[in-house]
Amino acid sequence: MGYQLNADALSTVFAKWSDTYDIYAPKLFAGTGRSSMQDIVRYGKITKPEEIVWDKRSDYSAKDV
Repeated sequence: MGYQLNADALSTVFAKWSDTYDIYAPKLFAGTGRSSMQDIVRYGKITKPEEIVWDKRSDYSAKDV
């Protein structure tokens, strides 16, 4: 059994989960790469589904979390 949620419903679910849990997902960290002009994708704490990077691989392992 699965669920389908629209963007508003998913945001509501994330808000409720964030009250109790820490949610980690691939997130873009701007200007924190090897040089200040580079962006990296690594796992970080998120509060909104819009923060998740879906189209790039993480530069670090999920074990770092």
